[in-house]
Amino acid sequence: MSGADSWQNFYVMVGGAAAALTGLILVAVSLHLRAILGHPLYRDRSFTSLQGLVTILVVAAAALVPQSPDALGIEVLALGLYWLARFARFIRLFTRVRPRDRAAPVHSGSGSGCCGSPGW
Repeated sequence: MSGADSWQNFYVMVGGAAAALTGLILVAVSLHLRAILGHPLYRDRSFTSLQGLVTILVVAAAALVPQSPDALGIEVLALGLYWLARFARFIRLFTRVRPRDRAAPVHSGSGSGCCGSPGW
């Protein structure tokens, strides 16, 4: 058994979990779309969460595709460079937002959310 074959079950498990969590986050984002789109940090965090899970899914799929280790390394390196640029963008966004806007906005709704928090 080669080195890549011994990791096959792991990548199948990670890819399946990432796909399921991506679907759950898509549902959560669609339920609270106005609130998420109305705040720049929420918008960025939801997009980053989806991108992170899709990245995990892509890495798992790339590891399962028969290819040379060099090709897999190039794919993972490209994704790593993308995330480095994404992190730098988030830092710029976060430093441009006023400190009082960094906190979660207070909602006064009649509904009750989880654990007694206000509903959306």
